[in-house]
Amino acid sequence: MKSLKAFLSLTAAVALAVMLPACGGTSPSDATVTIEDLVVGTGPAAVTGDTVVVTYVGTFTSGTQFDAGSNFVVRLGQGNVIKGWDQGIPGMQVGGKRRLTVPPELAYGKTGNASIPGNSTLKFDITLTLIAGK
Repeated sequence: MKSLKAFLSLTAAVALAVMLPACGGTSPSDATVTIEDLVVGTGPAAVTGDTVVVTYVGTFTSGTQFDAGSNFVVRLGQGNVIKGWDQGIPGMQVGGKRRLTVPPELAYGKTGNASIPGNSTLKFDITLTLIAGK
């Protein structure tokens, strides 16, 4: 009987994984950053491991701003920022401006953070101003 219950649970999980995308949903492992290049830069491109300087504005999907910064320094791929930034900034060229739409799984998740409620999709307009050493 336990084997049958385990099999049925596994079958239900597989069916959900197959059907969820068809219904327009995503599973946490399917979470991706949506990248929109507003201005393509002309300088060198950032790669994971680079230390970059950016200017940014963060908003909720409603358009309400929750944060902004200039001359913000971050080393990409080190986990010092949300995963959405570590995934969305590489490939940007100096002088470029990019809009990232970051799902909760790659931002602050279910719990949120200070002024950001849990399960929030966030938008960031980021301008790459400098890549250290390039």
